[in-house]
Amino acid sequence: MRAAQQRQERPGNTILLAVPYHTTTLFGYASYNLTSDIKASIQVNYGSLAEQSTGGTRTSTNTIYADNAFLPSSIGSQFGTLSNGYNALTGASVTAAQPIQTLTVGTINTNNLDLSKPMDLTAVCNTVGVPCLKLNRTMTRGVFTLEGTLGGDWSWQAYAQHSQVRERQTAAQDSFTPRYNYAIDAIKVTAANRGGSGLPIGSIQCRALVLGDQSAAGCVPLNIFGNNTASDGATLYVNPGKDPSSGILNTELVLLNQDVFSGTMQGTLPWELPAGKVAVAFGGEYRHEQASQSQIQAIEVCTAAYGGLSDLIAWICDWLACSWRYSPPNATATLPAGSSQGSVPCIVPENTSWFRRTSSVFRMPELGSLPGLT
Repeated sequence: MRAAQQRQERPGNTILLAVPYHTTTLFGYASYNLTSDIKASIQVNYGSLAEQSTGGTRTSTNTIYADNAFLPSSIGSQFGTLSNGYNALTGASVTAAQPIQTLTVGTINTNNLDLSKPMDLTAVCNTVGVPCLKLNRTMTRGVFTLEGTLGGDWSWQAYAQHSQVRERQTAAQDSFTPRYNYAIDAIKVTAANRGGSGLPIGSIQCRALVLGDQSAAGCVPLNIFGNNTASDGATLYVNPGKDPSSGILNTELVLLNQDVFSGTMQGTLPWELPAGKVAVAFGGEYRHEQASQSQIQAIEVCTAAYGGLSDLIAWICDWLACSWRYSPPNATATLPAGSSQGSVPCIVPENTSWFRRTSSVFRMPELGSLPGLT
């Protein structure tokens, strides 16, 4: 069924007809009579949801300079000699500065996707500009209860509960505009325009690199003309969330915690009215809700994989091995001793902001009800 959900039978459509997802639900309950009047019980719940979806294409209108290295020669030659001295017919150039001659090109950035064939999630999520979102959500809950009787018709109950909702959203395949703009402005390096860049003559490079712009370090030229023309390096550069070493993981972690302590008692008074006995009930409850929202910027090695039932393994790993250390802003995460390249990253969030709320009404917190999480 999942394979059927991933496939698209309508050529040219990059939107999923159905979102592939899987869920897991586990429940456990045990009780024990401590005495003839007191019973203890424990209840545990676990639930997980993992899904992957896509967004609309990056439809953009780009200004392309007439000396672009990927511009078809049949078009570039019509401009003649440009304001920066470049001539597409002779290959002559004077400077790497942007010429005043430009043309406007519209694209939906589905390079390198074959739109004539049925789509599948893997192919769509390896294009230049179709955003893909992975969502992993887990809920863990534990309740310890004591209940008993005090003789006659009096009874009491007390319980303590702790629960957590952990949501991790990753938009790794989501093109980063500054990098995209650098990558599509590509020129051919010549002896005249090379300057002090030291880049190989005859190679195609990002103009910003040739001009020595340090903010464009690592730029890989992107060809937006035609299909199957974008290199893997260019696709990775404009989608830095797919590169763990980029420092732009494009991942958000949301944690919701709730602690509840409650006690109640009910029974009847020793005297009665003409209509019958007088029943009374009283109790109190304390609830503490806590939420954090953080952008994940560092990784630490942990042997866990996320998705489906393996979310349970990941949850155990996070809490026992990684211990959910919250680093202060600008902290640097280090890899534990014995880590290997084959280890799966376990997230260590940074720049975490907390929100706390205490109330006497039992209610599981929702994302939309917490400041900063809407």
